[in-house]
Amino acid sequence: MKKIWAALKGSVKFIQGLGTAVLGLLVVVVLIAMFTSGGPSAPVVADGTVLVVRPSGVLVERPERESPIEVFFRREFDQSPPPASSIHDLMIALERARTDDRIVAVQLDTSRLAGAGLANLHEIAAKLGELRGAGKPIYAVSGSYSQGDFLLAAEASTVYLNDFGSALMTGYGIYPTYYTGLLEKLGVTVNVFRVGTYKAAVEPYTLTAMSEAAKDANADFLGDLWSAYLRSVGNARGIAPEELQSVLDNFDTAFSRSGGDFADFALAAGWVDEKSTGRSWKDDIADAHGTDGSYREMGYLDYLAATEPKLNTAPSEIAVIVAEGTIAPGKRQPGIAGAGDIIADIRKARRNPATKAIILRVDSPGGSQYASELIRQELLEAQADDIPVIASMGPVAASGGYWISATADEIWAAPTTITGSIGIFALIPTFEGSAEKVGVAVDGVGTTRLSGGLSPLKGLSDPIASVIQSNINRGYEDFLSLVAGGRNMDIAEVDKIAQGRVWSGTRAKELGLVDHLGSFQQAVKAAANAAAVNDTFVLNFYEDQPSAFDAFIDGFLNAASDVIPQSHGVKASVASRIAAEVERMTQLLTQFRDPNHAYILCLACEVK
Repeated sequence: MKKIWAALKGSVKFIQGLGTAVLGLLVVVVLIAMFTSGGPSAPVVADGTVLVVRPSGVLVERPERESPIEVFFRREFDQSPPPASSIHDLMIALERARTDDRIVAVQLDTSRLAGAGLANLHEIAAKLGELRGAGKPIYAVSGSYSQGDFLLAAEASTVYLNDFGSALMTGYGIYPTYYTGLLEKLGVTVNVFRVGTYKAAVEPYTLTAMSEAAKDANADFLGDLWSAYLRSVGNARGIAPEELQSVLDNFDTAFSRSGGDFADFALAAGWVDEKSTGRSWKDDIADAHGTDGSYREMGYLDYLAATEPKLNTAPSEIAVIVAEGTIAPGKRQPGIAGAGDIIADIRKARRNPATKAIILRVDSPGGSQYASELIRQELLEAQADDIPVIASMGPVAASGGYWISATADEIWAAPTTITGSIGIFALIPTFEGSAEKVGVAVDGVGTTRLSGGLSPLKGLSDPIASVIQSNINRGYEDFLSLVAGGRNMDIAEVDKIAQGRVWSGTRAKELGLVDHLGSFQQAVKAAANAAAVNDTFVLNFYEDQPSAFDAFIDGFLNAASDVIPQSHGVKASVASRIAAEVERMTQLLTQFRDPNHAYILCLACEVK
């Protein structure tokens, strides 16, 4: 036995030594490369460049920061695309390309795009339309197009579709999963406290189907969103929205008659311009913008780095604070707008002498009332310091997302922003029925009528239930009051359009919940005007900054990229995307942690 143990220890030491030697060799190679090459060269934009727009993963406000080592190994050995891309990086690159004579065309590839909010898609589509209007041809080259992809591809001068690809639009819908039957079988009691006729966030736990009130409200705002989609695609492709709607209403019949070929159907319907096999589209782009069968191309992130302006002085700053995901106490996590980190960013911006205005960029269905109020209070502190606060609503700014925006100096929303949902609820499951099924009982004594009233195996007592409902009632009154004060409206007037009802940005503007309809760039201009800084400013996106060590490692590994041979990895699979979606959905269970059990959350704001 001792010999075996000694052999095992010797093997471990050998492996450790081998790893150290390999790492040491890598360090030597990289250092040689750094000293001989002077470090990685900065990208240069040449005349006649075709800008390649190929966003990867989910398009978000602020991608989660990856460690330099994760980035290095994914890039050099796995070669999978990044899990998320920044909407702001993409929009800035497109805006610069619009007036850059060195950029002659845009190659749009949505094959790696895993999803994006509707309002963000409309902003990109509008910017692509501006580029095409400025004389820059756009080539959409994805093999297949989802509904979201096609909103962008429709703006192209030429849309290519693989012979075996597809382009399909299915419309928008909201289809929650209802758990009431399962909970009854398990003996779980769901204690619900809410205010708002249309606050349907609790319905999956109390009903077996969508209520008529929820159906009416959802159909109303979905109709607004779908009309905007039809107008955008129809105008870009030269198809009347009514004609496009008619084709989709009778799609199954017409598709069967066409022989069941997606590419042929899309070509005949005018959705795409060319069927392509392999990379034939590359030859077309080379013929128009290159020589000898090739053309200069540059990815939009490299282009962004190459065109970053050089600043000789420290100008005024407009701080951008992002609230993305479900609002909850604590730190940011994927899908969670951590109030602690957001408040810290607002405080840093407020105390920064260069900050002249703050843009609160919101893409959130809400969450904890308590956490939302803490964020709003910190914004009020900035306003008290004479720093204008401009709210810019992205795809979703509902419930808590609207709460934190309501008292901003100005609110900007996209026509397709999902907003409103001014209502509040508490949802507390108890398991006295489940305990009874397995022969478990709870009993005892306490010193007040409230003692034991929150026992998960005993059920809520009447006094506790009364306290919670009173708190929810007060929370709704507070919501109405802050909206009325922030938007200069009467409380009774707000109550009529509140009740938990969801609105499109267009309707919210008509109702007075939003001041202006426009893009993030227009909100930036509004912030500059409010601060009287005009063009003499830079945007400062407050986000997690890499440590000095991470920055060193990043530079070190970037240099290593030039000397390490690249392998050819496999793209992220559909299965991995599904797994990521399941993980995102299960995170919702961990987000109900408001200390008062009071939530301003819109679960109906996820449109598919």
